[in-house]
Amino acid sequence: MTKPVPTNLNKKENSVILSEAAKYVAPLLAQQTIQKQAEGPAFLSSIFEHAAFAPVSLKGHGFSRAEFLNIKKIWHPERSATTELSSGAMQPPGAESNGPPEAGVPGAPAVGAMGWEGDSVAQRPTKISSGTRSFSLQSTRVLAFAALLAFILPATPQEPPPTFHVKVHLVNVFVNVTNANGAPIGGLTQSDFALTEDGVPQKIAYFERETNMPLSLVLAIDTSGSVRKDTDIELRAAHDFMRALLRPTDRLDLLDFNSSAREVVPFTADTRRLDQGLNNLDYGPATALYDTIYLAAQMLGPRSGRKALIVISDGGNTVKGVDFQQALDQAIRGEVMVYSLIDIPIPSDAGRDTGGEHALITLSQETGGKYFYAEYGDVAAAFRKISEDLRTQYLIGYYPVQRRTDTDFRRIQVTLTSSAPKSTSPYTLRYRPGYYAQASTPLDQ
Repeated sequence: MTKPVPTNLNKKENSVILSEAAKYVAPLLAQQTIQKQAEGPAFLSSIFEHAAFAPVSLKGHGFSRAEFLNIKKIWHPERSATTELSSGAMQPPGAESNGPPEAGVPGAPAVGAMGWEGDSVAQRPTKISSGTRSFSLQSTRVLAFAALLAFILPATPQEPPPTFHVKVHLVNVFVNVTNANGAPIGGLTQSDFALTEDGVPQKIAYFERETNMPLSLVLAIDTSGSVRKDTDIELRAAHDFMRALLRPTDRLDLLDFNSSAREVVPFTADTRRLDQGLNNLDYGPATALYDTIYLAAQMLGPRSGRKALIVISDGGNTVKGVDFQQALDQAIRGEVMVYSLIDIPIPSDAGRDTGGEHALITLSQETGGKYFYAEYGDVAAAFRKISEDLRTQYLIGYYPVQRRTDTDFRRIQVTLTSSAPKSTSPYTLRYRPGYYAQASTPLDQ
């Protein structure tokens, strides 16, 4: 009796076909290491050979042995004609031969024959029609099986060329712009500035007017004998300065120095603690100025944001230890702006240490800070100018596009462009003139 012909190839039948195919293909893939050389027709041939001889009945699933052999024929037609079947294995009862049987296997079905299990090949249709659509059962199943293999088999991995990544550090430059009278110039925009590093133009990546970036300050007060008579005036001015300048996000560290440097109050925004520190300074005969600058720069270096050192001294250094160049290098490496309040009680005094004064001036100029003469002990005016200076800074940030080595000094130059507002007198730009580059490190470290 002839089986009824299906009128539709629905999703359920196709899912059964894929499920049955996966039952034989997936274990084989799991047993082998999928390598580049294992891919291709030879590997697919081995899959079909295993599937064609799998000792599992496909009855009821609509997926006959002949269909597996026909799929194999598509991939290897030259080998499919000589396929050997074990005696009686998976041969449909009553199946008729559509040609001469394969050698040594009586009654084996011809490769490419499409028949239902248990039916004669001649009784089996190769196409079915439903309405206006015509489907090829053979083509549908072959495509489904090929789609399964395309999904399972991984593509040959391509080895990309090596890529090297390095961290490029953002360089921050704080710029003060003043007119001929020293008054700050505000209202400038990013397009008003141009910047180069070692003569190479740099692209400005970040810009901020009157930056609100947190401020870390070290206030170092000379308590040696040469400035002892002005200490009371300096302490009152320092008290007013701290209360006027410090915000909740800012921090100040208090040092005193004479024969050595001493930390009186560590970084804090608590003005009460700082006032107590100002009332408990230590006094001595000598002046360890460069030791103090070096120590303050070390303390400020690891901190983020703006970093400034305010030194109140007459500039004399009478203690052997750190020299001027070492103190300057440490301040530059720590990106510390040095503000010098040069205390000159008697300007015409023949005993002034002009060498020490010039040292403080140079320290300020080479770090982007500023120096002030506090004549006759008038440090309050100098403190007001420092506060104004720190509140009117432009922040320019850039990522260097060219670096020759990882250890040399980088020279920075900032200028105003033609778009900047015009003035009858030239503007003065003050900023740190350079920095020591940090070594670039891989991103994965």
